[in-house]
Amino acid sequence: MDSKTTTNSLPEVLFDGMTIPPFPPLRVSVRQRFEDIRGLCTRPDDVIITTYLKSGSHWVWEIICMLLQGATSFVKEGKGSQFLEALDDLNLINKMTSPRTLNTHLPYRWLPRKHLENDGKIVHVVRNPKDVAVSMFFHFKETGDFIGSEKLDLDDRVNGMLSDAPNQPYGGWFTYEKDFIKHSKANIHFVHFERLKRYPLEEIKRLADFLRVSYSDQLIFHIAEKCNFTSLKEADDTTKVTTRKNVHGPNPKSLFLDEKPFTVECIDKGHMSSTGGMTDGKALKEVVFDGMSLPPFKPLREGVEARLNAIKHLETRPTDILLAIYPKSGTHWVWEIVWMLLNGRAEYIKEGKESLFLEAMDDIGTIKSMDSPRVLNTNLPFRWLPQKHVESNGKIIHVIRNPKDICVSLYYHFIGSGLFMHSDGVQFADCFEGLFSKERKPPYGGWFSYEKDFEEAVSNNYNIHVLYFENLKRNPMVEIKRLAEYLQVPQSTKLLHEISDSCSFNKLKRADDTLKEKSKYKKIVVGANPKFEGDVDKVQYNSFFRKGEIGDWKNHFTVTQNERFDELYRKQMVDSKLTVYYE
Repeated sequence: MDSKTTTNSLPEVLFDGMTIPPFPPLRVSVRQRFEDIRGLCTRPDDVIITTYLKSGSHWVWEIICMLLQGATSFVKEGKGSQFLEALDDLNLINKMTSPRTLNTHLPYRWLPRKHLENDGKIVHVVRNPKDVAVSMFFHFKETGDFIGSEKLDLDDRVNGMLSDAPNQPYGGWFTYEKDFIKHSKANIHFVHFERLKRYPLEEIKRLADFLRVSYSDQLIFHIAEKCNFTSLKEADDTTKVTTRKNVHGPNPKSLFLDEKPFTVECIDKGHMSSTGGMTDGKALKEVVFDGMSLPPFKPLREGVEARLNAIKHLETRPTDILLAIYPKSGTHWVWEIVWMLLNGRAEYIKEGKESLFLEAMDDIGTIKSMDSPRVLNTNLPFRWLPQKHVESNGKIIHVIRNPKDICVSLYYHFIGSGLFMHSDGVQFADCFEGLFSKERKPPYGGWFSYEKDFEEAVSNNYNIHVLYFENLKRNPMVEIKRLAEYLQVPQSTKLLHEISDSCSFNKLKRADDTLKEKSKYKKIVVGANPKFEGDVDKVQYNSFFRKGEIGDWKNHFTVTQNERFDELYRKQMVDSKLTVYYE
């Protein structure tokens, strides 16, 4: 690629088959700086971030700094303070306190030799080259700091990065990444930009484990929140500007550019045919029906109205018990308690609740062959419950949980699984808006409508036993005894105590991780998400038991969100007599 110059910009530096930005030390002597980097005397606790251009090095730098310091405050220095090929004086890093987060775009062959030989920690970020090309284009076009870019078009950037010809940016994406893959057995932690965007909590935890730093779920959550695009851009525009002048001149622009959407129309010569987004084209949207957004379980995708009508007209039995509970309100927990009461012993059953999950079962007709008593379960609102069961005074167990904690639990569920909903880069604020905003069709119609309908049904004397999640958590013996009396099953103090103990959060989570049969759950997941290509072995089971605490919302809601919710609750539930426990 030929160098281009303008009055205010310099041509790239050419060396070792690469074009490199004309940072001052590279213009003075590129070979000397590269040799100095390769011969750098690193420390055992150094972390080196290696990424191709525009692949997330600033993002991952902030995350790693927060993990190392165990706090979510931005460090004043930007990554430029430890950017090996751009620092005016490389010896400055010798005066820096440990741990140091060094960073470079150099290919594997030029990394510090001592660090490699001593199995030093390397974090390598990989981003899909289509998005890298687009991001590079806008970076060079908007900043114009190093490369003559006033006439640059996207074809230049695509050709420059993806060509097999010599002297491409840092040697070209393909050569760069192949070298890192070739050395993947070294102490290199691979971070995929797209996975970090989609599943930040999971990926930040993986990174923390690699770095061997202590962390809590709360710290991981707050790092994910703090390191979203908007917050990083704001910090980059304010906190980081002074430290970036050394590299980018007196008026550095933000490195978090609002990149234009990349569509086929961006390129008119057939170099790419992708939309270039963060989705892989295989995720499915929620099913929208009757004012509700529902998970894309296979039966709902194929015919949501038919499945809901099949549930409504289900031929139930007098011995059936129906758990009708809003999502993330304790269905799995109560399912175990009910079965232990029915069986008269504190033993876990092998089957999970998915075996009788009405809206998700592949063939709802299979429940006809199941022995009584059957413990059916659904998240559907009252109007869609089996009509015969409701009208014949069949047993219905309804659990109420405070909606603030539900919001937090839903957020972690979407982030952790990524199985049903579009969860690419979802933030807690997205979950808050999705659950409580008037502008959207919320999950299962929304908590307010859902609970008001059940409250009305209870006032109309339907045979509904109401449990409060928070009361069951605080006084399990009392609530389990009430439940046993409702189910009209034998009980003893010893049995109630054993069930209470066996259904404590930690023991339920252990049982869920080790004892539960997962095939029906995996079949539901495979039916909901085509990315698994029908192969249940590709599904990684994620436990439904995260914390089970009361009041975890305080670690997540902002003051503004809390005030908005409280005002919304007052308006929505003005005529309600429900008591909701938030702590």
